[in-house]
Amino acid sequence: MLRIERLKSGDVNNFSRMAKRVINRTPYYSEEAKRGELARFEPKRIRSKLNDKNCLYLVAKDGNKIVGFDHGYHDSGTFYAEWLGVEENSRRKGIAKKLIAVRERLLKNSGVHKIWADTRTNNREAIALYRKLGYQKTATLKKHWYEQDFYLWHKFL
Repeated sequence: MLRIERLKSGDVNNFSRMAKRVINRTPYYSEEAKRGELARFEPKRIRSKLNDKNCLYLVAKDGNKIVGFDHGYHDSGTFYAEWLGVEENSRRKGIAKKLIAVRERLLKNSGVHKIWADTRTNNREAIALYRKLGYQKTATLKKHWYEQDFYLWHKFL
């Protein structure tokens, strides 16, 4: 049975390994981008932010196995959805959609008025998902992070 919950300290190592697998297998990122993003998911770094009220780590669990995650942080009444990922063999089952639904519910209840996120311009799956869930494309950033092209998205809650 799939459930969405906040990341617990006892799950940090498994979460870190899963997130790194997802990032390493992301075809939209350059090798430089992958190296930079992998550093965000070191267990020590995650643990240091786990109790930070401005950070949110959600995980999707199938039984005891973490199969997806959503991570971001609060910023002046908005929330930046920094990473959304699902294990390759668990995709196309609605897990990302469920993670986003829980994210939005939690954030709305905490007073956040706007969520923003980014996608690579060639990440068709993420683009389709954000559109389907009512996010609006805000901007195109050419040669931005890691000199790659991104779209910015937003949704008012």
